[in-house]
Amino acid sequence: MILKDLDTDNKTLIDDYIENNHDAKLQSRSRLETLNGETKIIQGYRLPTKLIFYNINNGRYKKEYFNLARKYGGDLDPRKPEEAKKIQNLLLTLGEKDGGFSADTKRTMNDIKKKGQLELGIITQDGFLVDGNRRMAVLNNLFEENQESKYEYIDVAKLEQSIQDRDMWAMEAGIQLGLDPKVRYGPLNELLKLDEGIKVGYTELQIAQLLYGDISPEEIKRKIERLKLIKKYLKSFFDDEDNIELAEGKHEHFIELQNIIDLIKDKTLVERLKIINAVWNLIYGGISSDRIRIIKSQIKNGYNLDSLFEIGDIKKVNPPDEEEEEELKDEQTEVEIKFLNLEDEVRAQKNSDKPLILLTHILTNFKSLKIEDIDVNDPNSKKIISKILEKMEELQKKISE
Repeated sequence: MILKDLDTDNKTLIDDYIENNHDAKLQSRSRLETLNGETKIIQGYRLPTKLIFYNINNGRYKKEYFNLARKYGGDLDPRKPEEAKKIQNLLLTLGEKDGGFSADTKRTMNDIKKKGQLELGIITQDGFLVDGNRRMAVLNNLFEENQESKYEYIDVAKLEQSIQDRDMWAMEAGIQLGLDPKVRYGPLNELLKLDEGIKVGYTELQIAQLLYGDISPEEIKRKIERLKLIKKYLKSFFDDEDNIELAEGKHEHFIELQNIIDLIKDKTLVERLKIINAVWNLIYGGISSDRIRIIKSQIKNGYNLDSLFEIGDIKKVNPPDEEEEEELKDEQTEVEIKFLNLEDEVRAQKNSDKPLILLTHILTNFKSLKIEDIDVNDPNSKKIISKILEKMEELQKKISE
């Protein structure tokens, strides 16, 4: 959470409410948190949700919020009811493409209905949530549906001191990226949160110690480098490096890309760039991360890389409008065809010392080939047929010897 100026008016409203409502203080409830390097007990309170504001910088929904803010022309102000409602709807539907409530939302909703608020959120002095955004969204939704007064309040621990960006980041990330959070960050939002930690002045070592303990600084650095790769991909293919949501579902692909990059350090710059672009084309073309792993085998075993370079030479395409959709399908088909060829080549090279296996595979393909469906006037078909015939002549000579 990047801090903004203190909202003194709302701080006063909260302080006055606590002073004038003795039952606001939850006598036996508090949270232990580390602030400025010291462990502190933070007192719990039951406060009206109207005095509490969503945290628009919360890392758990950072990439999703980015598009919401872009849609409405900039950051939303959670202090304005109509803008808070937009944030609430986003929080309730995180991860659901159809706009319905997410599984996490339904679980929290059921827990609150049955058991009440078992855990304290955390707020700043002036009422901005550090932890508990989705919980408040659920409470607001329950009140809208049922009009029960108990849903007009949220249980939170209130910070009594102002803290700096670095300390706020450490507390928020420690809560939400720790070893056993109830609702983990998605992998892309985790990368964004770690990057934010670097930007507020933490080193990879400090982040590793603050968040994980059992994960090395090298792994933190690798995650940051992964985010840079994702941003370069988004810039290249979408001209929009900040819209991380465009890489949703592709995190494993970029882990594979990093593994591939580790294997090509001895290649020339041109070759490395072609290989990286090839993987980007495969990601954009919808090839699964499991299939992309075959490239590691191709490189590790010193197999011919021409088929991989061909994929790297395919020109990237921009996101289509409706009229260009068919053109995009053609481009994706080209990637798919070339990758199928790559997969066949890697398997063939793997069995290069087993001619009987290769002959059996060739025969199997020929059995499935419908000669009448071949377009002999297609330049690509002509080229392939010529190469097949050359090999057939070599085989015939071998038999005739």
